[in-house]
Amino acid sequence: MDYLTYQYFASGFAAISAKLGTLETAIAATSTKLDRLSAQLGAVQAQGVTMTVKIADIQNQADKALAAIAVASSKDDSIIELVNQETALISALRQQLTDAIEAGGSPAALQAVLDAMIAAENSALHNADKVVDAINANTPPTPPE
Repeated sequence: MDYLTYQYFASGFAAISAKLGTLETAIAATSTKLDRLSAQLGAVQAQGVTMTVKIADIQNQADKALAAIAVASSKDDSIIELVNQETALISALRQQLTDAIEAGGSPAALQAVLDAMIAAENSALHNADKVVDAINANTPPTPPE
């Protein structure tokens, strides 16, 4: 091989060697970036798992709250029904008293209707007190602001 050919190949190898060095540097930089991206992806995946757990916990709490509301609504409906029944009873007794007065009823009959009305009123007051006591016992205090 003559000197010119040698120089030609040597300069070509030097250029190739320089390009390989540049490629190795670029590959190393890319590898570092890929490592960082992989770590970031792992962090994002971990956050996704955390968010899934948090969402499940929130859903569980919401389900419990809805169940408590259903129970409370059932109790509220029971209270409303009780009040409606007592209102109907008092209304019926009032009508009996009105009828007895209009019919010129005897004092004993009027007294019996009056006694029944007083008993109904006392029952209503007692039940109202029980409802108020239950509400007070089961209502947490208002937190200070």
